Amino acid sequence: MGVVENIMAAVILMFILLVSGLIYMTSFAHDAIHNAGVKEDVFFDDAHINNLNNLLKITEPESKRTIGVLLADAVYYRNNTLEFNNKTINVTKKVEKLLELSFGTNKYYLEIKPRIIEVSLNFIIDGSDSLEQERQILSENLQKIILSIEKKLNDTNAGYEKKVAGKPVIANIYILGSKQEKCDLFDNLNDSKIGCQILSEDKLYLTNTSINTSNVFINNSQYNLDSFLNYYNMTPPFGFDWLDTSYYAPTTDYYESDWGYGTGYASNFAKKTTLAKLTLLFPMSDELSTSSFPDDCFFIYGWPEYLTCTICTDNCPSERSLKSVQKGIEIAKDNNHIINPVFSYSCDFVYDLDYNVGYDSYYGNTDGTTSMVCDESNCPGCETTGSNVCFHPTCSDNITLQMQMMADQTGGRIIDLADIETMDLNITDTITQNIDQYILKVGELNRNLERDVIETTQPLPNGELVDIRLWVYKN
Repeated sequence: MGVVENIMAAVILMFILLVSGLIYMTSFAHDAIHNAGVKEDVFFDDAHINNLNNLLKITEPESKRTIGVLLADAVYYRNNTLEFNNKTINVTKKVEKLLELSFGTNKYYLEIKPRIIEVSLNFIIDGSDSLEQERQILSENLQKIILSIEKKLNDTNAGYEKKVAGKPVIANIYILGSKQEKCDLFDNLNDSKIGCQILSEDKLYLTNTSINTSNVFINNSQYNLDSFLNYYNMTPPFGFDWLDTSYYAPTTDYYESDWGYGTGYASNFAKKTTLAKLTLLFPMSDELSTSSFPDDCFFIYGWPEYLTCTICTDNCPSERSLKSVQKGIEIAKDNNHIINPVFSYSCDFVYDLDYNVGYDSYYGNTDGTTSMVCDESNCPGCETTGSNVCFHPTCSDNITLQMQMMADQTGGRIIDLADIETMDLNITDTITQNIDQYILKVGELNRNLERDVIETTQPLPNGELVDIRLWVYKN
């Protein structure tokens, strides 16, 4: 009996040892597999990082620039196609081919985004009475627009090193003309993020050409008005001396609508931009820059006759306007700013009976009857709908064309306020698209696939850093 008990004890002991050994071996195997997995992850992480870094250092033969520099340029200038030595290079397609060679087809997703932590909104608004309703609606919705863009910035920067802090969105309002009270709508908001100033003619046009300040301007005197006006030769685009008091008709009509030069002014006096700060310009008008009134009307020495001429003459001064628009484009491009023109030809100007004054005397009617000046049958330069009036309806296509030119040459979008009640949605949507277009993407984003994530940075042309994130899918 003792022998049997000893044998059973030995068997039990052996069983315990076997189970313990199995548990140990299982644990050891699990640890070994885990460690192997960790080492494999580290290995692939290192391999992916090395592959990415090597890819960024590859020199593209036609441009003689590295892929990293081309990517940074594409993001900085918001353009996937760059010109070098009269050759066009599609940066995205170049990078796509290299990524496929390194990681395989549909095995990657590359995202490059700058650290946008501030947005400067600059509205340059026609100061004429026909834009009164637009100014009112903008003032009522501007704070809501700012809050929406702040949320967009937070969403865009989520997961990246830099976060939005302080007052990331500011709005500057520039109203063309000389009436300071037109800023009251915005000043009464008492919001430190919103500022308003009047752009009178002395801020837009060069009067003293005897001072050569171009060298001073280049040496960081961007905010000196004389330097700015001289450097860009801001002579009036309408071809005669606007200070000449011999003109009876007021030249206010010119500069009160000069949203081309006004855009240039706002661009220059916005703080010097970096890619971390997105500066957007919104010229807003319902007429050509420097007004839709022909030059001939400004040489008439008589108020009723001048008034009738400006309404009835159907001759759009597109060449004069183009000079102004081109100046705004030039300055915005120098500062790498985006122009989003706002076209608001809504025919919402309330009919004023004063516009009938002078029509009969101008056209020689002596029978005592009164004719309607602003009527298509009498004046091709205006049309009426109920109690509202549209001035120079035939100019609308030219206005749109020149605004589209501003948008196309600066990477912006034109906003057509066919319904001014949706102004806040139109502007917010445009700004959102402006922010998103800074992000360069190559490959397909698939959040459902397991992936390795590699992050690095690349310097931009202005010295700022751009964040690069690469996903390499495991399956």
